[in-house]
Formats: sequence, C-alpha cells, structure tokens
Amino acid sequence: NGLEATVVGIDRMRLTIDERIELQTGTKDLAIGEGALWVTNSDERTLARIDLVTRDVNVAELSGIGSVSGVTVTPSGVWVGGSTDIVKLDPASLQLIETWPLRFPAGQLAADRGSVWVTHLADDQVTKVDEETGPSAVLEVGDGPIDVTVGAGAVWVTNALDGSMSRIDPATNAV
Repeated sequence: NGLEATVVGIDRMRLTIDERIELQTGTKDLAIGEGALWVTNSDERTLARIDLVTRDVNVAELSGIGSVSGVTVTPSGVWVGGSTDIVKLDPASLQLIETWPLRFPAGQLAADRGSVWVTHLADDQVTKVDEETGPSAVLEVGDGPIDVTVGAGAVWVTNALDGSMSRIDPATNAV
C-alpha cells in the first residue's frame, strides 16, 4: 500500500489481512523470489528486501537510474527498472552487478528464460533485455503498454490506452 507505506499479508482462506510490514516510505512495485519479497519505491529510489521467513527488511539505495519503477527476480539477480536504466543486483548482498541504459523510461518488468521484458508506457514499446548482455531488442506493441507477464510460451503485454493485449514470441520477438 503506497499511501500507507505498508506491505500486507493476506490469509488466503479467510481473505483477511493477517500481517502488516511497515516500510520507510510508499511502494511502487513488488516481486517474490530468492527467499524474499522485493519492493521498489519511486520517491526514495530504493529497493526493499523483506525476508520471507524472518520478515527482516534491508533497503538498497538505487542512485543513477532515475525514478525507480518495476522489479522482477531471476536466478541471476534482482532486476529494477528506472527512468534511465535497468540494473541487476545480487539478491544476498544487494550489491550492484550490472547497469544498462534504456532508450525509454521503464514501467513494469517480467522475466523468463534468460530475458527480462520491460514496458515503456509513453512510447508503446517493450524492451527485451538479455540477462548477460543487456538490451537486445525494442518491440512495438499496442498503445500504452501498462503491464507484462510471461506464460504459456509467450510474453503478454496489456495495453491500457487502446484496450488491447500484445503477444510476443520470445524466441523470434514476433509481436
């Protein structure tokens, strides 16, 4: 909850809040992986790591990438998109592993099979980022790509401004 600066846990059986974790400031996006819940904060330009067992919170400052937006987790690291760059961090130490520039500000992120996919709302595009070599393709999608996910052998992008969905073949980059 960005306005209250909290992350809440919901009891799946009763559909009630059963846990509340306070953060220093509001939240932007979240992802789960590598034993933690990862939460970005665009105002403070930070990434919070919440341990799934102990609930300990560690915060990394993300300077130099502009306003912080989406986050995703892969076996090679934690990825955070910003208004100028995308970064990969070590999930254990929160140390920066790599920084790559983006042509457009990042929105949401998703990952699968060695690639991270980044939406660019204002430019109607998605960037494919190779986990080892950086940005490898910029693809035209629908009007206002707002979210991205990976499943059923494809990358799926919802486009808010024209009400469409784009399907990307990750092997060929065909939209």
